[in-house]
Amino acid sequence: MSPVRHTALFVWAEGTTEEQKVRAKEGVAYCAFGSDVSSFDFGEDVGLAPSRHGFALQHDHADRANWDAYNENEAHARAGAFLKSVTRPELAARVDWIYDGPVSARGAVRHLALYRWNEAAGVRERSDALAAVRALQESCPSVAALEIGADLGWYPPNYDWVVEAHFADLAGVAEFNEHPARLEAEQLAAAATQADLTARVQFRMLAG
Repeated sequence: MSPVRHTALFVWAEGTTEEQKVRAKEGVAYCAFGSDVSSFDFGEDVGLAPSRHGFALQHDHADRANWDAYNENEAHARAGAFLKSVTRPELAARVDWIYDGPVSARGAVRHLALYRWNEAAGVRERSDALAAVRALQESCPSVAALEIGADLGWYPPNYDWVVEAHFADLAGVAEFNEHPARLEAEQLAAAATQADLTARVQFRMLAG
């Protein structure tokens, strides 16, 4: 059975120190031991593409019951409270989705992009955007894996859908960022979504 993946991207608050960032990472890392998760990862954006979001947190759960238990866990509540204090909570972007892709590989790079649909976009525009993004698995040689997921609707403030792509190294991500097919796909996605709200982070896997 495919796990439920929780993907969350955060914007560091102005003035957040490196020490505070380390403390936030320590807090979320502890959550992997303090609650029932099947996989856990987090990391800071590597800075290869413009993005206001600088930190990503991701964890998997066997089912809705495990997802609920994590959200009710005291360790998660404490870590979450501190993370909110050093980020911009109103800019946080989250998606809970069914993940069917490969496991993380230490040192590899994960690209995450979260989108909200534009209400004015019709079925055709949304379908074209999803098809163009999905095709990047074949059109961009450096993409090792690519998954698209729709939010499950368990937490209404969530974004609508997410793209997760894997790369062997930073060179592969840089190639992807400038590839004509990716630039075209991004234009189609922007036309069908609230482009100014799109959240992206690219980070090294397993606590990068």
